[in-house]
Amino acid sequence: MNKRKLTLNNGVLIMISVALAFLLWIYVNGSQIDMLSQDINNIPVALTGQDALAEKGLTINSDVKYYVNLRLKGQQTKLASVDASSIKAEVDMKGARTAGTFQPEVTITGVPNNVIIDEIKPEALSIEVYEISKKDQTVNVITSGKPAEGLKVIATKATETVRLEGDNKNLAKVTDVTATVDVQDMAQDSVRFASVTATDKNGDVVSGVTCNPAVVETEITLGVTKKVELNAPKTKGELSSGYKITDIKCEPSSVQIGGKADVLAGINHLDVESVSVEGAVANVTESSRVILPSGVMITDGNNEVKVTVSVSQIIEKSFNIDTIENKNLSGDLQVQKISESTVNVKIEGLAEEMNNLSPSDIEVYLDLSGKKEGVHTVPITVKTNKGKVTSVSPSKLKIELTKK
Repeated sequence: MNKRKLTLNNGVLIMISVALAFLLWIYVNGSQIDMLSQDINNIPVALTGQDALAEKGLTINSDVKYYVNLRLKGQQTKLASVDASSIKAEVDMKGARTAGTFQPEVTITGVPNNVIIDEIKPEALSIEVYEISKKDQTVNVITSGKPAEGLKVIATKATETVRLEGDNKNLAKVTDVTATVDVQDMAQDSVRFASVTATDKNGDVVSGVTCNPAVVETEITLGVTKKVELNAPKTKGELSSGYKITDIKCEPSSVQIGGKADVLAGINHLDVESVSVEGAVANVTESSRVILPSGVMITDGNNEVKVTVSVSQIIEKSFNIDTIENKNLSGDLQVQKISESTVNVKIEGLAEEMNNLSPSDIEVYLDLSGKKEGVHTVPITVKTNKGKVTSVSPSKLKIELTKK
């Protein structure tokens, strides 16, 4: 009998405990009927463990930002007390082992215990993981400010290259690595240290790319400048038969050079390396280098110029001229007889010139200066302002001069 009463008492105690616990939960959290939802959107996701990625030769695109949205559930009073700024979202990148798409779960902290996280969107992120790429690149040194009066920056140089590291996508954007040196009031050649920056084609800094070293040694050379003309270069090789060089031009035709004042004093022209015209039958255009004396540099570009060698075909045309003038004949004489009445003239010249040549452009005459009455054999003179006379047939005419 006593044992039965004890058992009943234990059961009653258990039921009472459960009931009290339930009532306590309702008191703290409210009933399901009282539960409300609240959305908190655009929570930035912090990516941790990137050092571990780097140790595996991996990286991510730091330009990409990730966000999640939360739906919280709880009693109205509890939701009202939630401080959204204290809620943090985090992803641990240590689990990424190879390049590709990594989908880690998002960890949320900062949500009070009396509020339920009902939903996370997205629960997992898709993050592209890349192999770290590397490439070496020279540094372009640029200057700001003005040196001391009468001086100009005539040369800049970084004494070392830098190694760029980053993902393939960002690394491909890099077109230039620059270091800027302040030369304001600089009065002599100097060595300066400057930070380097990787930039894209628009001059914007490319994020996600590191430069090693981040600071380089630069050399700044000061001097004076002047503009000098370029001599037309010589040619090497032989044109094809029947062709001729008609002109040689450099573009630009002049360059600005820099150096120490005493070095530049005697320089007014510079030569250009010769260009090959071997076998040419048309114009030849080649890049050639300006020949720079020691201590002289070009300051308005590089030392390459475009050389154009104009090449034209040489052709020969033949004309039969039947109008032969008599010049310088004494006034008391007259021509009584000429052995020939037609002269064949051959003229050689540039194709474009010869194609426009006509008999009216050719003057054929006999110079009768000092000739007296009688029979004479007189050379035929041919003149033209187009091309070159290569043949006159016959070359002489026999004439008889008589008194009027």
